[in-house]
Amino acid sequence: MRLSRLIEALPQSTVEGDVEVEVTGVQTDSRKIEPGNLFVAVSGTLEDGHRYIAQALERGANAFVGETPAAVTVKVPFIRVPNGRIAAAFLAEAFHGFPSRRLNVVGITGTNGKSSTLYLTRSILDAAGLPSSGIGTISYTIAGDTEPSHNTTPGPVELSSALRRAVDAGHKYFVMEVSSHALHQRRVEAVQFKVAVYTNLSHDHLDYHQSLDEYFAAKRRLFELISDGAGDRYAVISADDARSAEIAAATTANKITFGIAKQADICARNIDISSSHSSFDVVTPGGNFTASLKLLGRYSVYNALAATGVGIALGIDVETIKKGLESLDLVPGRFERVCEGQPFEVIVDYAHTPEAVKLLLESARSICRGKLILVFGAGGNRDRAKRPEMGKLAASLSDFTIVTSDNPRTEDPYTIALDIEIGFQKMGKERGQHYLVIIDRREAIEEALTTAEPGDIVVIAGKGHETYQIFKDKTIDFDDRAVARAWLQSMPKPEK
Repeated sequence: MRLSRLIEALPQSTVEGDVEVEVTGVQTDSRKIEPGNLFVAVSGTLEDGHRYIAQALERGANAFVGETPAAVTVKVPFIRVPNGRIAAAFLAEAFHGFPSRRLNVVGITGTNGKSSTLYLTRSILDAAGLPSSGIGTISYTIAGDTEPSHNTTPGPVELSSALRRAVDAGHKYFVMEVSSHALHQRRVEAVQFKVAVYTNLSHDHLDYHQSLDEYFAAKRRLFELISDGAGDRYAVISADDARSAEIAAATTANKITFGIAKQADICARNIDISSSHSSFDVVTPGGNFTASLKLLGRYSVYNALAATGVGIALGIDVETIKKGLESLDLVPGRFERVCEGQPFEVIVDYAHTPEAVKLLLESARSICRGKLILVFGAGGNRDRAKRPEMGKLAASLSDFTIVTSDNPRTEDPYTIALDIEIGFQKMGKERGQHYLVIIDRREAIEEALTTAEPGDIVVIAGKGHETYQIFKDKTIDFDDRAVARAWLQSMPKPEK
């Protein structure tokens, strides 16, 4: 594709040099440049791409885009833009033929519930016979191929490539989680969304966004994006969230609300949560039905309502929506049961924010006949302010807690545990009597399982679907589910 064609997609730019050169690809990473590529210099949080323009040219880039000129020895076209991030998004989308315009793209944002809503939405599409691709925190599934997730929302170059692959496979639907980082960094600025979903907002990522208002502003951006061409676009919004009115005001798209506590277009009634299912009546503008989900917990009801809203926005009938909701067996690492015939429940969940921990423990408590035992930690190099809050919630909602490591990264895991312990101390809890600190996560899990009795529930929170643990100097294989399953399999079996 000629550079002159590509730069037509840019909202604003000035050009120096011959723009009739052929471009073989768009890259923001100088290490991935191949001959004929266009290099887009992006100012990142840790690195400034302008420092690597010369390296990109040495590797064969035949043009570059940046916010400021660069002193280079090779004479190539330079396109100056006010924002390299936005330019990268539009150039990548243009190079791949604007694939999002040929798809019904569903974007899901919010602090909690994104992955489950994605899985439920894709299950509804499967039930309707509508093949879809999807990307999110757990995995990327594009055109039938699944690979581990790299980021909740990839950068614009990888994202546009994924959208193109979905189009080439004949898919008409693409469901994706949209993180606050991606929105703030304008990774999805050029994507044309058909439906945007807002699940909720609670304390998270304040190490990056600095304040809850800034965090919310990033989420709100998705709904500003779908205002263009709003006649056939939809915003699916949780009516029960405190910021729902602000989200609704941010867009001119058609609005569909869902909720349990407040009046909404899509509501759940007669909710019954047990250790084997979640059943409830669903009231929608397109008809009512009773759903019986294999997914457990009250928050699964919210996620199902959100997915129902997407289904209605896409014109899917309620009978098919019901079938899709009930067909999903599990969402990896989301209230996932580990069963090896033991006389107590073991649940693994990704909850790693105060609100998610609260919802998780409340859901577990609602089906618990004995003690509720919690194992959890907090990630390193992340928002420290949420650690004591999670400690307070654990102290008040569980019967006994073992504080352990999560992904400590470059932080001292014991220091992280002490931050969490502040919450226990504020609740008047004593170490040894109400909680323990066992830094080794395997030992912590095994200690919880050892102390569990018939009727108890052991909740292992924080890592969910993850199969690794990140330390300062290494990353090791570690899966909470596998660790728990191995210990349970070694338990002496009761005599028959």
